[in-house]
Formats: sequence, structure tokens, C-alpha cells
Amino acid sequence: MNFKTLMIILVLVLVSLGFMLTGKGDKDQIQKALDMRDQSICASNRQMIRSAVMAFAMDQMVPDPSKIDLNLLWPSDDSPPDARPYFDKKLTCPKGGTYSVNEKGEVSCSVHQPFNWDEK
Repeated sequence: MNFKTLMIILVLVLVSLGFMLTGKGDKDQIQKALDMRDQSICASNRQMIRSAVMAFAMDQMVPDPSKIDLNLLWPSDDSPPDARPYFDKKLTCPKGGTYSVNEKGEVSCSVHQPFNWDEK
């Protein structure tokens, strides 16, 4: 085997290693992007739920927003016929978390952090 052939093989091995390492990095970046997307969807849902909870509390004169049943905000099979839900469908966390409201009307997700106005 001459020097030229050996160098070609070495370059091919190095290029193959580079592609393998780059491929792993892409999978990590894709997963990170998907996680960020899910977190953004959840944060958006929490903001919308918070607004609806506050509106519901004012409409129904409920002093403690934590006492509001979130199921009243979207349609369900057992909703009264004259009910006017605030959403067309139930808002859910993409990661399967459940939403809850504290006495200040702040919405939390069991998977993601509590509601935060500074969240991006």
C-alpha cells in the first residue's frame, strides 16, 4: 500500500467520524428544539388560562381564583346547555402535565414551572 492510498483512507475515516459526531449533535439539537417548543406551548396555554380564570372570577364574583374548576373554562359533556365556555377545546400541556391555579390566579403546570410574565 502506498502513501497516497493510506492518506485517502485516513481522510475517509476522519470524514466519517466527523459525520457521525455531527449526526449526534443534530439529534440533541432537535430534541432541545422540541422541548423548547413544548415549553412555549405550555407557557402560552398558562397565560391564556390565567386570563380566562381572572375573567371568570370577575364574571362570577369569585374572590379566590384557586376555587375555580378549570373544567368550567372549556366545553365538556356535562356542561349545562346555557354554559358559555371561554375556550373552544380543553387546553393541555404537550408533555401531559396538569394545570392548577393558586389563590392569586397564577397558573402552574405539573411538568413545567409556574406561570411567569418574564417567560420567553
